[in-house]
Amino acid sequence: LTTLLGYECSQPVLSQWKKLIHPDDRKNALNALTLHLRGESDFFESTHRLRCRNGHYKWMQLGGRIIERNSRGKAVRFIGTFADATEQQLQQQQRDLLAANVPGMLYQFQSNTDGHSFFPYTSNGIQDIYAVTPEQALTDATQVFQRIHSDDLEHVRHSIQASANSVAICNEYRVNLPGRGERWLSGSARPQRLDTGDTLWHGYIHNITDAKQQAIQLLETGRALK
Repeated sequence: LTTLLGYECSQPVLSQWKKLIHPDDRKNALNALTLHLRGESDFFESTHRLRCRNGHYKWMQLGGRIIERNSRGKAVRFIGTFADATEQQLQQQQRDLLAANVPGMLYQFQSNTDGHSFFPYTSNGIQDIYAVTPEQALTDATQVFQRIHSDDLEHVRHSIQASANSVAICNEYRVNLPGRGERWLSGSARPQRLDTGDTLWHGYIHNITDAKQQAIQLLETGRALK
């Protein structure tokens, strides 16, 4: 990290990491770290800007996990990686510009062989679809699955498991959003098997609540007329 940011080896960059985070990125980065330290996420991962020695900021991707805690549950050993994410961030900004003109949500969803799942990429539309931020879904998909209606959750999980065998997903299901109530969603995605054995889906989800309610009304009207 010291070399990537242009500092001298004698400068304590790692211990000063929090102070180097761009002010606009600090809250999300530290929230992600806090969730992992509390044991509320399996991994810590954050992409944010860090201040270089020349005063400019560079996009960096940080990831890692706690491998040892003491008797009080406090983290004592942590392993992680640092990588230059400048090119990745530029590509994401280009995707976001395109996605901003598409109603709904574009996404990548990854399910690992160890059971951990997360969204490596989501457009900002995820906030309308699931009332979750891209940053919250980046390292852990738990909050997204918590939004899915309890009557539909098992069906959604089963379709994901079936799709891992190279079958495209096409689903309609309900979510319950805080302060907004029940919504109907329609989603489709295609899986990609990674070299690690994990599965990555590329997909699109949009809100079909109005269309679904109209269809239900027509069905009920038809039954009433019989």
